[in-house]
Amino acid sequence: MTLTLPENVTYSHAFHLSDENRTYLFTRCVAWHPTMLCSDDNGATWGEAEQFVGGGGARPYIKFVSDAESRIHFPFTDGHPRDEPSNSIYYAYYENGELHRANGMVIKDTNRLPLEPYEAEKVYDGRTEGKAWIWDIALDVEKRPVLVFAVFPDDRNHHYYYTRWAGTEWFMKDLVNAGRWFPQTPGGSTEREPNYSPGISLDHGDPSIVYLSRFIDGQCEIEQWTTDDGGETWDTVAITRGSSERNVRPIVAWPRPYGTEKPAKKLLFWMYGDYVHYTNYSTGIKYRVLADETAGMPRKIPARKVTAIHTGTELFTISGQRLRSVGGSQAPVPASRRLSPGVFILRDGQTVRRIETRSGSITAR
Repeated sequence: MTLTLPENVTYSHAFHLSDENRTYLFTRCVAWHPTMLCSDDNGATWGEAEQFVGGGGARPYIKFVSDAESRIHFPFTDGHPRDEPSNSIYYAYYENGELHRANGMVIKDTNRLPLEPYEAEKVYDGRTEGKAWIWDIALDVEKRPVLVFAVFPDDRNHHYYYTRWAGTEWFMKDLVNAGRWFPQTPGGSTEREPNYSPGISLDHGDPSIVYLSRFIDGQCEIEQWTTDDGGETWDTVAITRGSSERNVRPIVAWPRPYGTEKPAKKLLFWMYGDYVHYTNYSTGIKYRVLADETAGMPRKIPARKVTAIHTGTELFTISGQRLRSVGGSQAPVPASRRLSPGVFILRDGQTVRRIETRSGSITAR
């Protein structure tokens, strides 16, 4: 079918929520702002396009992710950091006709759109360390939001931030200074897009993995960053090195359907080549197949009795194996009890496995 909208469109995202049996389409359309349409017949017909996020004359930038069941999560900005000197990051999620903060508090229902930035939850305040721009959002194993975004103390220093909802508050980490913008500014001219960072994104199959591009020895190179403690510390692996041309905007293909068992391999894509402006470029797309050592593991592992607990460091010993918490504190429990639900890293020799405990069982992730 052909869907005709009242204005030009870009930045489109479509999600189907199984609990509602309804399809949602988000795009930039009405007044150059995020816009929402709904379909109750799998896209055969659509309701009226409605402005989803407000913000006055600015053009908010927004990212979406959904659990495909009941929720659609979205962080957004006041506008473009080039135009908004204190551009901030906001967050809300949709569920059952209402918009919520991360803690579940209802903001308002969708009969009273648009959502204004001041009504949403401010995750990052652009008046603190510098204006910001959202890059990606994914859901962790507990279906909690994880975000990455860029912060600009000034236009020549682009810092990548990692933040996640830890259950009661947002954990936030300044990962690295990626350098300046990646477009190749013609000599004698002023850069038109000084906030075009080389790029950062989350692995949507496992958002403890981040792919980013930053300046290394004068060139934009791709790296994989991995954390096993919720974002406090990170290990890095070079994907590209010693390159003769830009490597920017890395992204891993999403699992299909979202939130299901991870495939044995995943695809990392990025853009390379010469880029002066979005109207002047000579670029291509490269990809790399990345093996996932945790894929194909058995989904269930028999529950084990807790034999030692060190709550000060959140370190657990189970049958001689080391189990470390990843995300939020673990309350002290008697050694005779099984682990309460949580997300952990199990180190078995040289193998690193992500597991989740549920009702006395340990489920491989």
